[in-house]
Amino acid sequence: LMLFGASPGTASAGQLGIQGSETTGAINTGAGIAFKGHNGGGNRNFGDLKCQKENGSSGDNLSYMSFSTRDASGVGERFRISSAGLMGIGTSNPQNKLHIDIGTDSTDATAGIALADNGGSIVTQTTSSGAFRVLVGGDANTPGDNSSEAMRIDSSGKVSIGNTNASSFGSLATDLVIGTTSGEHGLTIVT
Repeated sequence: LMLFGASPGTASAGQLGIQGSETTGAINTGAGIAFKGHNGGGNRNFGDLKCQKENGSSGDNLSYMSFSTRDASGVGERFRISSAGLMGIGTSNPQNKLHIDIGTDSTDATAGIALADNGGSIVTQTTSSGAFRVLVGGDANTPGDNSSEAMRIDSSGKVSIGNTNASSFGSLATDLVIGTTSGEHGLTIVT
């Protein structure tokens, strides 16, 4: 299929238009493209791209765009761009320019943001207790796997470097804890 026509430039137009048939102005109505194929046993939906109405207010033109793919449980939304330009991964209601919701499985190595190259990886994650942690090590193909926790900020704002629980040091000053109770750990300040 090839379509020819004038370039839309900055106008809200294009060489191809897809429109839903609903006239109610209801939420989640609009247009979409389904991607289908054969899995060897039958035809399947593999994913879709939708641009739909963001709310149910009559006459309101706010819309979102969503991207869906198939996993073991079926086709589901993975990524959304709201009418405000907010991007959500794992959420259909993004609240920030980039909002990543890993759900409840914070032990999953794929849950979080990974930066990787051939030398290794760094992964940032949140935990079920509300802490933020940084994992280092691993490899470029499986960031988070075979990595170790290098830093944690717990829900009260305490920072641990080289251990996972600043509060475990009892009544000592625990706002910033570097190292553990064994081995050579510490802070060096060079002037």
